[in-house]
Amino acid sequence: MQRPTASNITDIQLDDLYERLDLAAELAHTGRRARTERRDIIRRLCAGEITPEQARAEDAGK
Repeated sequence: MQRPTASNITDIQLDDLYERLDLAAELAHTGRRARTERRDIIRRLCAGEITPEQARAEDAGK
């Protein structure tokens, strides 16, 4: 799959990107985990290694 760019990103991909960035900011500010753990969750979330649901679950300790 081709990596999205500003000229070819779809609305669905853009919505997913906004959701990930919004959650990353939320986790950075109010996450429940220690700062280093939050940083790892945020890194994996932004890299697409985990879904927003998985990131929320990890932050909650589930």
